[in-house]
Amino acid sequence: MVLTFLFLGMGPQEIFVLVVLGLILFGRRLPEVGRSLGKSFVQFKAGLQDMQAELKEMDRMTDAAARQDILKKNSETNDAGIPRDDSEPEASDDVATETNAAEMAADEHQDRREPEA
Repeated sequence: MVLTFLFLGMGPQEIFVLVVLGLILFGRRLPEVGRSLGKSFVQFKAGLQDMQAELKEMDRMTDAAARQDILKKNSETNDAGIPRDDSEPEASDDVATETNAAEMAADEHQDRREPEA
């Protein structure tokens, strides 16, 4: 049974040639290249964690803002879902005039009934 090793369409001989060429070209600088790759990986990972932390904080802020909106809407309505009217009723001049006229008419009516008795 023949074991075939394919990596991007390359066999084991092509991969061996590439590794040898890499060692010849980067042999002296290989530790430096490894360190720089390691530092780059650590920086990338730290940046990714920072971004995830920012996204979580934005989610918390968005959730808090949504809760505030819901609480505000709930405070504006009563238990039946009817908007609350916290304003004070204004007494208009017409109402005061009508009330006075009604009282005067009742007094006159009372005055008319008393002489008969």
